[in-house]
Amino acid sequence: MTTSIVDPELSPALEALKGAWGDTSMNLSDLAAARQMHDAMAGHTNSAWPKTDGVESIRRVVSDDQSECDAVVYVHQPTAESPAARSALLHIHGGGYVTGCAAHAESQLRGLAKQYNCVVVSVDYRLAPEHPFPAGLFDCFTALQWLHRDASALNIDPAKIVVLGESAGGGLAAGLALYARDHSEIKIAQQILLYPMLDYRNVAPADDNNADGFVWSRKNNQFGWAAYMVSTLDDAMLAYASPSYAENWRDLPPTYVCVGDIDLFHKESCDYVERLGAADVEAELDVYPGAYHAFQVVVPQAAVSQNCLQKLDHVLTNALN
Repeated sequence: MTTSIVDPELSPALEALKGAWGDTSMNLSDLAAARQMHDAMAGHTNSAWPKTDGVESIRRVVSDDQSECDAVVYVHQPTAESPAARSALLHIHGGGYVTGCAAHAESQLRGLAKQYNCVVVSVDYRLAPEHPFPAGLFDCFTALQWLHRDASALNIDPAKIVVLGESAGGGLAAGLALYARDHSEIKIAQQILLYPMLDYRNVAPADDNNADGFVWSRKNNQFGWAAYMVSTLDDAMLAYASPSYAENWRDLPPTYVCVGDIDLFHKESCDYVERLGAADVEAELDVYPGAYHAFQVVVPQAAVSQNCLQKLDHVLTNALN
């Protein structure tokens, strides 16, 4: 794994995080306090996002007979009538499987619904450790099944369901793609994974120069995976929890992955894309130099973040239009 210095435009934010967190990574030793801090930071980001008119946002509880569970979703849909069925974007939020909620990104997702004229559905999946695997995955699968089943009522094209996840949400998205392939007839049009949390084995000190990470540390990674995984998990289910463990990589949807080269998840992201390519799955990877975890959210105005956001716009435009 290559290591670079932190991009100069991204460095000052690390000092600000130190002031807020006492370190450059969130402290999960008091999970309740960490969740409150995450809520506060996400609320600030959400309120700073430009207001989007012409989009209806509703909270729904959806169900699915196959997974036998209900799931809470937030649906953001343009109010203007569309003569043609829209694409759908199924969003899965991050937070190390232990923090975060769908409401955190409401303003951004409303903006995406308007910008790409699509229906955006964000899953408010159950969090670990209160609800370990497979609760979160089954919530996401329930939402996917509902989107596909009720496509006509939602005026969406069931062949144009794109899945987007960041961090732990990226891991859930990758697990969902595997699970949907093996347990349904649904064909996800594309998966877009932002610095995804894919490999439960990435918890020991690395044997190279990148033994830890900013914003999301290896200590946090240990905590998140320990909370999410259960000791009785067998090999048949392990790949759905930790997609890097998969053996069958064929017939997965076209995939886009982006990650910073000083992100803790850099190597596992590279390995994941390489294995998809070896299985003849269309897969693209962008690695951003000097960028740590969630850099485009922490410092969106930095040049490297703008490059990332412009590429994401290109990827989303092609996937949704």
